[in-house]
Amino acid sequence: MEITVQKDYATIIAIYADKLAVKQYPEVVAKYALNLVYQLFGEKVELGCNFLQAIDLFQMDPLKKAAELCKKQGERVLPLTGEQVWHAQVKSALPLLEEERRCFIAAEYGRLLPLLGVDYWNRETGTYGVLWKYDIGARIDEEDNDALKAQGKAIEDPYDLELPALAMLGYLEKRIEMLGTVSYTPFFRMRPEDRDRLVFLEEVRSRLFSNKLLAPEEMGKLCNCHTAFMTRQ
Repeated sequence: MEITVQKDYATIIAIYADKLAVKQYPEVVAKYALNLVYQLFGEKVELGCNFLQAIDLFQMDPLKKAAELCKKQGERVLPLTGEQVWHAQVKSALPLLEEERRCFIAAEYGRLLPLLGVDYWNRETGTYGVLWKYDIGARIDEEDNDALKAQGKAIEDPYDLELPALAMLGYLEKRIEMLGTVSYTPFFRMRPEDRDRLVFLEEVRSRLFSNKLLAPEEMGKLCNCHTAFMTRQ
């Protein structure tokens, strides 16, 4: 009786990479492509390679395209689920989110450091707050100016700022009361393109952590704009 030995992830990915002309994709896109075919087709390498040749990764529904390809080639339609695509998206997206988070902090470290422990004004909630670990911000008790009742602890290193906090930085303000008047200035001045990218990254993180799929166009935006964000001046 023939014994079938199941190959591990690294072995199958190496086979795909060898058979697939991965060089036609930028590195970030190629990693997503390999993760996707691994999740959908496993050791059916020929089918996976045909799938990548037939699909526009960032325009077409991968589940629908995979089912169409199986039917067209006379293959038994594999168990195809959104969870498979989600796993591929998570494995590809989370490292990109972390790289861009740390890249932004490294570029702005000197400007972020003085913000830690400083109160900001949230116009949406009408409250003061401070940047806080394990939460977007800790609300300050206006009577005793105490935020210590919040879960977690105060952030002491900008590298502890997670995407939810970074995404809101561009929208926070300083509230200045002087001579009976109130004025507002930005809590942290940020380039609009950086602010928009951080908001998008937080939306991606939130969707994936809620076990929701990203649309093909969203994966395209994440992958195709990654290098530009990492190398911006």
